[in-house]
Amino acid sequence: AKKDVVIKELRLEKPRIYAYINRDGIPAWDVMCAAEADTLNVETDTVSGSLIEGIDIKNIRVEDGYLVFDDRANQLYARLEGFGLKIDGDFSGRKANLQLGAKAKNLLLWQEGNLLVKRLAFGIQTGMHVDRDSLLYRLDRAVMNVNGVKFGVGGELRGDTLKREMAVDLTFGMKVPSLKTLLDLVPETILKRDDRVEVAGEVSCKGTLKGMYGKDRVPVLEARFKVRDGAAKYAGMPYALEQLDIDVEGLIDLQKERASFVKLNRLCMKGTDVDIDLEGRVDDLITNPRVDAKVKAEVNFSILPKIFPLEEGVTMKGSLSAALRTHVLLADIMNKNFGKLDIRGGCRLRDVLLASEKD
Repeated sequence: AKKDVVIKELRLEKPRIYAYINRDGIPAWDVMCAAEADTLNVETDTVSGSLIEGIDIKNIRVEDGYLVFDDRANQLYARLEGFGLKIDGDFSGRKANLQLGAKAKNLLLWQEGNLLVKRLAFGIQTGMHVDRDSLLYRLDRAVMNVNGVKFGVGGELRGDTLKREMAVDLTFGMKVPSLKTLLDLVPETILKRDDRVEVAGEVSCKGTLKGMYGKDRVPVLEARFKVRDGAAKYAGMPYALEQLDIDVEGLIDLQKERASFVKLNRLCMKGTDVDIDLEGRVDDLITNPRVDAKVKAEVNFSILPKIFPLEEGVTMKGSLSAALRTHVLLADIMNKNFGKLDIRGGCRLRDVLLASEKD
């Protein structure tokens, strides 16, 4: 009688993977198999044909891989260094419940030759319900890690074999949000890690990734981040961060059908000899970034080492007093067209020195 061949684990170590999509949106692989394409008829020798019914792979592992994703249809190019993948479950049925994990030590992303993302480490752990008949992939209790910050993710993906598209409908939010999570994002070469910090305030970060992915179509990312009534006091420090309020939102549409932007509704930071109010926005974020901002700041940099436990070798001193309005194009700054910059107001710097021996 014919029997299945069961492979308990398929492991690839240090593979170099090139995932290519041509200008017509046709990939060099097919993960959206049609329901009727269950059986592949090939000529086999008599012995193997009489003994093997099918092949069942239980677990898949990719370790320390190098993945290049080259989408010529949307002019997207991504490179994933230190790429890892784990998939556990039964792949043989039309419906399956899998456990999936993926990670990369460094992600770089280009569009139309412009570098959009670099130095981004990420990972995701999730259950996944797979329905091969409807090409539905639903996430279950997914947790995503981006540069050390954890997000809960929910939603689903649905494939369309005729249009060669994937419908994306995902929502995300920060896991266990607190001001301590944000302070830990400051590089350790600048700020010491100290669990003896007392924090207050509400932190929220929520967003969506929705739309079609296919030829000339990319999902739209929308997100909003808030800190309300934030404060922090480190043990042994004579002063504290007395107030921190942040409200920033944004939209990114790589297909440029909607105007991409980042809007800072408010950034307010107050403490002893520190008073900063900032608001502004960056429009045409993908095409030709334009920055409009309003800044009021009174900062004694010498006080910051008495609020935050800075690393050895970090020096901050001097003072800043500013009241500015700006209307500038990023291209003018990059091209050193300083005469075109519209900056109004006043700014006074006195004996300012900001330095880090480790950077």
